[in-house]
Amino acid sequence: MIYITSDHAGFELKNILVAWFQKSNKEFEDLYPEFIEADDYPDRAKELATKLKENSKAKGIAICGTGVGICIALNRYTWIRAVLSPKREIVRLSRQHNDSNIICLAGKYTTHKKAIAIVKVFLNTPFIKEERHTRRLSKIS
Repeated sequence: MIYITSDHAGFELKNILVAWFQKSNKEFEDLYPEFIEADDYPDRAKELATKLKENSKAKGIAICGTGVGICIALNRYTWIRAVLSPKREIVRLSRQHNDSNIICLAGKYTTHKKAIAIVKVFLNTPFIKEERHTRRLSKIS
């Protein structure tokens, strides 16, 4: 399962990704279907983190204006490994080496095409379960 959320500043990009998921027939849940101008990214982060706690095999996509605020808010939860990167190679490595479970995007600064490319890498890259990676993750969990 893929959960996707945003605050008001990431709402447009989130909807682009929702449309892409619908066309791709991927299983997903939009946690923020209605626009609320006076929302706060920590609330969206808490809702997404709760979903991933309930389903540890799920992945998430979180979008705010810069991607930074929601990423910081998400990483306060010990079961979350959220990453913010506009580079596909770093996203790939974050999945392979760090088992990242949420990708954060900058709604104001990420093109639709780039967002889809980043999400594809995030969703299609497996975690490499080498001892050195699992050992490091156990130290931060």
